[in-house]
Amino acid sequence: MSTDHFDLRVWQHSVSSAGTMHVYIEGDGFAWVNRYQPSMNPTPVSSIVPAMVVKDDIAAQVIYLARPCQYVSFAERACPSVYWMQERFAPEVVAAMNQAVSQLKHETKAQKVVLIGYSGGGALAVLMAAKRQDVATVVTIAGNLDHHAWTKLHGLSELHGSLNPPDFSKALQMVRQVHLIGGKDSNMPVSVYQAYRAAFPPQADITEQVIPNFDHQCCWMERWPSLLHRYLN
Repeated sequence: MSTDHFDLRVWQHSVSSAGTMHVYIEGDGFAWVNRYQPSMNPTPVSSIVPAMVVKDDIAAQVIYLARPCQYVSFAERACPSVYWMQERFAPEVVAAMNQAVSQLKHETKAQKVVLIGYSGGGALAVLMAAKRQDVATVVTIAGNLDHHAWTKLHGLSELHGSLNPPDFSKALQMVRQVHLIGGKDSNMPVSVYQAYRAAFPPQADITEQVIPNFDHQCCWMERWPSLLHRYLN
């Protein structure tokens, strides 16, 4: 799918027209070869998100939305590496993802949108919701909800040029949010979520669930049907 800034890879499954559209947003993918060497292509080597999409049996339309530069040919449209490194949450990234969602909503005649983001896709889900008026719920799974807190935690360079979700707390106060966190997730520990939650008043419609034996990848895919029905059905 072409947007003003990027070509985005989309997979779509429709059960019926209208109804609710679940949009799954991919994580950061293969952004780095190691701590010091960025990859040449951020397309995920392996991802749990497509398997979660397949297990979604409650939405009228289920969408997999890849991040900029993933699963696309750079020969057709240039995609600078800054968009999977420090500018992964740049304003133009958020705008392109929202442009794709709006087009898909129009095509499917969806009435409501639910944004579901994994890891770095969780940050984008929140940032996208802050710019929309049609989001029923935002769900994040091991989400990078405060990249300032995350880079500080891991001793990484700050993501200059990227928007940070807590800065949009005012626009998100009326949006229902569900944040799922792995109790054994050393990459996105509960402290990253807590830094985000501190930006909101106590009465905000925010639910968090720390699942003790889960880490950054295990066992979201296997448990997704039960989590999906618990929080979205």
